[in-house]
Amino acid sequence: KGLVGSAMAPSSLTSMSGLRWFVAALLLGWASVAGASYQDVLRPDVVVVTTFDGEWRHWRERLLHLELPFPAGASGFPLGWNAELRVLGLVTGMGSKNAAMSITALGHDSRFDLREAHWLLAGIGGFDPRHASLGSAAFAGFLVGGNMARFVG
Repeated sequence: KGLVGSAMAPSSLTSMSGLRWFVAALLLGWASVAGASYQDVLRPDVVVVTTFDGEWRHWRERLLHLELPFPAGASGFPLGWNAELRVLGLVTGMGSKNAAMSITALGHDSRFDLREAHWLLAGIGGFDPRHASLGSAAFAGFLVGGNMARFVG
């Protein structure tokens, strides 16, 4: 039958038109929010990766003052951010499994665009001070990955 001769009154047609305007406004609002969220994506120039709190503490105290929640990270630590220098930092936790999980979670975090970031892996070498000075670089001939092994002696 269509709308002519049906039980729908002319006020219902006005309501239908109002519904169309509402849907259009809703879609327009969604589009503007989506655009705004794209603008708010953080684009770090440098990502500093540390393994545990001892390494992280110095970065946090001296450079990465803003804390960002990071519940998907393996270590339980928040991310650190310096908006002026565009430096992002994270603690991965010990072991390759935790590092892989944390870095993957960061890569999938929609708050960040990491495509042009430079990565700095900060860590300790465990040198005996009689054989190497602070800040020395070491190049190992072999690498033994114990992952999460625990040794009882």
